[in-house]
Amino acid sequence: MTNPVRTAAATPLFWVAWQSMRTMPPGCKTNSISSLSSIWGRCRSISKTTSCMRRTSAMRKKPKAGGKVNQPATVWAYEDRKMRLELLDEAYQTIADFRPNHPLCPPTFFGVVLDAGFHSNWTQIEREQFAYEVLLNKFDVMLKNLRVEHDLPNKGLVIHDRRTVAERDVQAWTAEWRTAAGRVGQVRNLADIPLFADSRASRLLQVADLVAYCLYRRYDPTRFETNHFAVLWKNFEEGSRELHGCVHYTPSYGSGCCLCEPCTARMKIESAKTTPVKRWSRRRRSK
Repeated sequence: MTNPVRTAAATPLFWVAWQSMRTMPPGCKTNSISSLSSIWGRCRSISKTTSCMRRTSAMRKKPKAGGKVNQPATVWAYEDRKMRLELLDEAYQTIADFRPNHPLCPPTFFGVVLDAGFHSNWTQIEREQFAYEVLLNKFDVMLKNLRVEHDLPNKGLVIHDRRTVAERDVQAWTAEWRTAAGRVGQVRNLADIPLFADSRASRLLQVADLVAYCLYRRYDPTRFETNHFAVLWKNFEEGSRELHGCVHYTPSYGSGCCLCEPCTARMKIESAKTTPVKRWSRRRRSK
């Protein structure tokens, strides 16, 4: 297998979390929110301590003349690996244990994973466009179901981590899909085109990053780490006779070779669509 191209649902998660928390009374906090704040506080204190350590180290050691100072890409590189993994486990468990104020609006995740062999003749832009369209349509279907089944006529708001290169492309694609259907369908339940923000300023965007990260590690053949994905699996939107909220596109799906959780759920849903319900009910009556 080759490394997959993956994308995950940052914004649907943000919308559902906002929708469930906006009706909370002032000062009302759940245990999960408090736990997340506690983890965030620990992370901030560790970052401050690390910054002090870096400044002290820089004062003690003078850089060589003309030499380059090698700095790690993240402050977490200075921390103990065991402690970092424990914090990561706590963060995933806190996300999974979150309980909303509105029972019909739980935190909901969407994910789309494309194997490198899936439409290998496509360009990178075409692959990202297809994955993003599938993702938005899943979000759109969820909003439609809330309106039709539960009388919650809400519009969705999509907020991304800032990506200067892709910002114009994503907004242009979405504007087209709101006007006419693309490969998957027309998007009808968004309030506006996607917006972009710095993930360092939003804990909800960082939660979405964790969702994307667990999908990447689940399908990266060099890692294949399933623990965090298993913790969040129940939070992915479950479709009845629609596609599941997490989908894996791979050439081996048609032959039934891929038995991952999304492919298994997709097979069950598609088999339910083709089940001859009327014939089955007649046979049952005859018995």
